[in-house]
Amino acid sequence: MEKQIEAARLARQQPEEETPTPKAKKTKKDYRAAHQLKIVMAPRKDTEHIHTDEEMEKIMDQMSHKKYMRSKMWHRKRQQLLDSKKDTCCEVCGTEDAKQVHHRTYQRLLVEDMSDLVLLCRDCHDKFHKVVPPKKMSKSQSYTGNGHCVCCYKKTSQDRDKGAAFQKRNKKGRGIGKVMCGRCVPIFGDDLCMKMWSFVGGVWNSPYKKHKVFVRKWPRNKKTIDTKRQDGYAYVSQ
Repeated sequence: MEKQIEAARLARQQPEEETPTPKAKKTKKDYRAAHQLKIVMAPRKDTEHIHTDEEMEKIMDQMSHKKYMRSKMWHRKRQQLLDSKKDTCCEVCGTEDAKQVHHRTYQRLLVEDMSDLVLLCRDCHDKFHKVVPPKKMSKSQSYTGNGHCVCCYKKTSQDRDKGAAFQKRNKKGRGIGKVMCGRCVPIFGDDLCMKMWSFVGGVWNSPYKKHKVFVRKWPRNKKTIDTKRQDGYAYVSQ
């Protein structure tokens, strides 16, 4: 009897093992609540295309993509992007008077930010969606869109993707600015405007690759490069 009491006492002292609770599946109400929260928390500039209470109710009720594309709200958002652009050129091939507005991501659909939209011509827009449907597009979110692909919004950098194309380069030859990932580059092929895009190849594109370059502004009138140093640094004076 005493042994049983001691065993019961020890069992009470030991912590009970926590059984893992199965994750509950999300219902339609959960998705709808998340959608409404996204709209409520959206900045005011992203909801300027919604004018009446009826339009707000339609958006809160998870308006479908097809209906939204045919609505006046989307035409206002589209016109807002066209007015903000100085040059209406295609971001891929450079053709003028591009009027197709492409969604880089659908994570903020109905309350898009201006960084989620990009101008494309009809041919480039059709080519992209034939290969990459909306379901296979990236689901990452960013408030600026920097470092994300122009077309599919995939997070891209020079070190991650060697086949990526960039619109600008810094002094060291690294790609900066707008980027197109290596998955989207072969989609457009020869239609890609090489005046707008350049390939870095994932390598520091400098004539002195073996040396670290430090730029100095002295002397101003002369420009000399000294690579014969014991510490292996190349000093550039401008």
